[in-house]
Amino acid sequence: MTFHIPYFHARMSFERRSHTVRFASRRTRPHAAPAGFEAVWTVGDRLPQSEPGSLWFFLTERYVLYSARRDALYRARIFHQPWPLHEADLLSCRSTMLESQGLPSPEEGAPLVHQQGEPLKVRVWPRVRVR
Repeated sequence: MTFHIPYFHARMSFERRSHTVRFASRRTRPHAAPAGFEAVWTVGDRLPQSEPGSLWFFLTERYVLYSARRDALYRARIFHQPWPLHEADLLSCRSTMLESQGLPSPEEGAPLVHQQGEPLKVRVWPRVRVR
């Protein structure tokens, strides 16, 4: 099943020691715009479940996936339990993912960070053309 999302082959690493997480990803596909992401953060206390209408709910609870291909727009419904989120303190972050897609670099300042706590089963229905 494809959703027309621009996935790229990448070399990734993940390491967790106690409450510190290190994650890195670098595209490996030839002819793709070079892009990389590296971050280190510490995991904090579990956050309460996000409430509908809150900023946390808006940012984390997505139940529909949209994608486009040529002039067509597609939608796929998604179901999962609410994400179990944890506080996180970002120690370092370097990314060229946005720039590789022709988007501007984010302004200076602390990014919004959360830590997805435990595995979560997600069900995705087949995509449907909506336009």
